[in-house]
Amino acid sequence: MFAGIDNYFILENMFGKADVFAGAELNMLNIFWKDDIVRLEIKTFQKVLNRPKRWDIRKESCDNSFIYITLQGISSFESNMVSINNGLLKIISGGIKADNNKNQIELFFEQGWFFKCVYMVGRIQNTSNIQREEPERKVF
Repeated sequence: MFAGIDNYFILENMFGKADVFAGAELNMLNIFWKDDIVRLEIKTFQKVLNRPKRWDIRKESCDNSFIYITLQGISSFESNMVSINNGLLKIISGGIKADNNKNQIELFFEQGWFFKCVYMVGRIQNTSNIQREEPERKVF
């Protein structure tokens, strides 16, 4: 399920063997071509079995949670998405798989959008029960 992610045990401890991508939404996809890095923010609706202690205790229910993933060493990237600024993309299928020292993520969304990426190292950077707020952008 989480093959291709170095610290997969974080998700396994939180969700068990549940597919965190099923019915989830892609909130953010950043591509840094110069550094061969892709960053994802995924909002999942899977039930959290073991809640991390550092999560906000004021928010008792865990109806959804956010997973921040970084993929490094991108060797192949394919997508038909232009921008996700107009709304969230609901994931209808896909996931992460590892074959012969090759890690790959494939996510397919409503309206025919897709994202495929071959990478060397994947890491869970953070999990949260509260969505990160974008810093206020100032125009000079």
